[in-house]
Amino acid sequence: MAFEGVTEISESDAVRAFSVTHVPDPQGTSTPETLAAAGQAFELKAQGGSGVFVVAQQGDMLWVQAAAGHAADDLTQIGLDLVEEMAKQLKCQRVGFQTARPGLLRKAERLGYQVNGWILKKEV
Repeated sequence: MAFEGVTEISESDAVRAFSVTHVPDPQGTSTPETLAAAGQAFELKAQGGSGVFVVAQQGDMLWVQAAAGHAADDLTQIGLDLVEEMAKQLKCQRVGFQTARPGLLRKAERLGYQVNGWILKKEV
């Protein structure tokens, strides 16, 4: 993996990134603006691309509010490793996130994350 660096970015830069690369929302209520406003945004650069993510500390947990990007390398592993290190530096005990992507769920489980529930909806 070729991690190249991470930079804090503005809310407007995060909005642009989330407007270009859709962020699946299991609840169907988020917009690029609400995602970018939900915490501190960062850009992660890796081989052949980059990703943007927003995190917010919630008690002893660092919560990933949103993440999107494309790269030749696996941004999931690079990004979660980075977020875990951020959590340690903030004295957080846990990292958490929600996803509507089954592939991301499987990747995260392989990295030691545990599923803590499901969101279920039905049209009536």
